[in-house]
Amino acid sequence: MSLVASVESLYEGVTTRPGDWGPTAFDDWASEAAHAGLDKVEAKLVRRAMREAQRLREFWTSDARVHDDDLDWRSRVDIARGPRAWRPLLELALLELEAAPTFDAFERVRSLFPVVNNAPFADGRDFDTWLDQAHSSE
Repeated sequence: MSLVASVESLYEGVTTRPGDWGPTAFDDWASEAAHAGLDKVEAKLVRRAMREAQRLREFWTSDARVHDDDLDWRSRVDIARGPRAWRPLLELALLELEAAPTFDAFERVRSLFPVVNNAPFADGRDFDTWLDQAHSSE
């Protein structure tokens, strides 16, 4: 599982099942993430994402809408923390895209970028155009 997918899974868990996420669950998740062999930048972003996840959990532990099945986990992140919660995830996705410029990595960045920056990623270019331009500048 990619680091981005792991953080997404964490966010989903803490927003939909906050009662399952006590200190031990966070420690277990952090230990699993650490076993992925993170570099210094990734480790910093994972710590930031985990702090955001803890804040998300705190919010959803006491919010009356916690049992509202009409709210998906992404909406729950937006309600509780907004762009602040998405920033470490976007930065991890950008690292992933830089390391392996695939369509899936591009789409992940393209979906997160406007949420954090209120602007389209790569000036709205599609993957093939972005890839061609990225390779032509090397």
